[in-house]
Amino acid sequence: FAPIAERQPVLACLLRRLLLNNRLEEALQLADSYSQGPHFARSMEWLLYTALDAASHGHDARPRPEGSGNGSDRPASELSKTIELISNFSQFSQLVVSVARKVDASMWPLLFDAAGSPANLCESSIHNGELDHAAAYLLIIHDVLGATEASRLTMKTLKPALTMSKY
Repeated sequence: FAPIAERQPVLACLLRRLLLNNRLEEALQLADSYSQGPHFARSMEWLLYTALDAASHGHDARPRPEGSGNGSDRPASELSKTIELISNFSQFSQLVVSVARKVDASMWPLLFDAAGSPANLCESSIHNGELDHAAAYLLIIHDVLGATEASRLTMKTLKPALTMSKY
């Protein structure tokens, strides 16, 4: 038996540490420098999932500023910092829907409160020609916003899919 060492993606861990230390600019530079790498989307997805999971379990890491008393001057949550970071990349909509489809539906309100309306993200995907991502939002939209909105966006997704023969 000989163990085979595999590469362990550390980008998400490094970015999380920078975000928790309120170093968004450095996190953005680091992420940008790896944005063309083969595992970038997976690392960003893991970063978002980790922040969402922490927030949903009440463990959202929020370092307290020195001298803070009541916490009202507390920095933004880990989830909001993560959303702020990943929203700078073209894969934002894809990352959000990918995480949403992998977590329990009870976490969706927390995710979409931070990331924005799933309908807006779906429309953005349609506008950018990312019809597979737009389609992935439809089940979420049905559950979160109702059948009427899901039907409207289904038709809006279907029209360009038929036009471009992407079905």
